[in-house]
Amino acid sequence: MTKEPVLLIIALAFAACFSCKGEGKTAETAGKKIPVIDIEKAMNHLSDEKLNFSEFVDDIVYVPLETTDESVIGGRREPPLYITENFIFYGNMLFGRDGSFVRKLGRVGQGPGEYLLARGTAADEKRQEFYVLDNFNDGIYVYDFDNRFKKRIQASDMGFNLFPLNNGKILLLRDEPSPSTDFDEFYEYRIFDMDTGETLFTRISGIKEDEAIANKRNLIWHYNREISYYEGATDTIFSLNKNGEIDSARYYVNFGKYKYKYPDKEDRLLRMDEIVETSGYLFFSVSKGFNLYYGAYNKQTGETVLNKFDEFFNNDIDGGFTWLFMDTSDGRDGFYSVLPHIARERIGTLSQQNRGYDREKNQKLRQLIDSVKEDDNQIYFFFKLK
Repeated sequence: MTKEPVLLIIALAFAACFSCKGEGKTAETAGKKIPVIDIEKAMNHLSDEKLNFSEFVDDIVYVPLETTDESVIGGRREPPLYITENFIFYGNMLFGRDGSFVRKLGRVGQGPGEYLLARGTAADEKRQEFYVLDNFNDGIYVYDFDNRFKKRIQASDMGFNLFPLNNGKILLLRDEPSPSTDFDEFYEYRIFDMDTGETLFTRISGIKEDEAIANKRNLIWHYNREISYYEGATDTIFSLNKNGEIDSARYYVNFGKYKYKYPDKEDRLLRMDEIVETSGYLFFSVSKGFNLYYGAYNKQTGETVLNKFDEFFNNDIDGGFTWLFMDTSDGRDGFYSVLPHIARERIGTLSQQNRGYDREKNQKLRQLIDSVKEDDNQIYFFFKLK
C-alpha cells in the first residue's frame, strides 16, 4: 500500500487551509509552513518591470542543429525535445550537444520492434537507452544508442511524457482526461522498472469526472539534480525521491478565481505550461485563452509576479532572445529554440528592446544567425543557470 492517498488528503486539506488565509505568502499543513505561488494576486496586478537575465543566467550558448538529408526537421511537430549531458534528442533524431547530427533512432511501422506514433521520447545516457512512448500500442519501446531494438514494455494508455529517473526506472506522466476516462482508475503518473517491465508505483488521481479540470496539466522539472512535480489536481508542487515517489510538498499554487471546473467553457483556463527553477527563482508560463504570460516566484521575498509574453525579461547578456526556457535532464542548463527565419526577423527588434548587454556578444549572435540558411534546422540556445 503506497502513501499517496494520505499525501493527496494532505494536499487537499492544504488547499482548503490556504483558501481561508486570503493572500498570505505561506500555507500550513501538517504543522509545516509551505510557500504559496500566488498567481491570482499576480494576475490581478500585472507587473510592468522586466527581470534581467544576469540575475539568474551566467551565459548563453547558441547551437544550430545540423541540417542533412536525414535530419531535416522543418515545420514538423515532434515529441518534446529531450536533452542529456552530451546529446540533443529531437523526436527520433540524435544530435551531439554541438548540434552535429549522429543518427536516427527508433523504427516506425507495424512489425516487431516498430512503433506507430511517438507520443513521447526520452533517453537515459548512463544506460545508453532511448525510449519511445506509443499510445496506439500502449507500450514503451526501448532502443540503444546504436538503434538496436531491445524490448517493449507494456504501459497504460493516456500517457503523455517520459522522464528517466537515471536508476533503471522511468516515470510516465498521464495525459489530460478524455470523455471515456475511467476516473476510478485515473492515474497522475506511473513508475516502471526498465529491466523487468514491472509497474513499481502508481499515483492515483483524487479527482472525479465532474471535478475534472479542463486542460489541466501536470509538470515535472529538474533542479540541483532533484526532481520536482506540479500536480494540477491538487495545485501542489511536490519533491520526488530518487525512486519517483512523492517525498513532500514544496509549494502550493493559488489560481483563485482564474481556475474553473470542466463544465465552464465561457473562458479558457489559466494553466501552467512550463516550470523552470534556478537558485533564486521559480519561473513559469501560464496561458489563458490565446494569451501567454511569464511569471516568477522569488524564493527570497516570497513574491509572485506576472507579465505579458515578450515583456517579462531583459536580456542584458547578449541582447538576444528573451523567451522562457525549458530545463535539461539535470537542471543545470535551460534551453529554447528558434527557426532561422524567425531569428532574422526578431533579432533587430530584440537588440533595440534589451538594455545593458555586451555589444560584442550581440554582434557574434547576429553573425551566427546570418550564417544559417532560412530552411535550416532550429537554432538552440542554452542558458547556463546560476
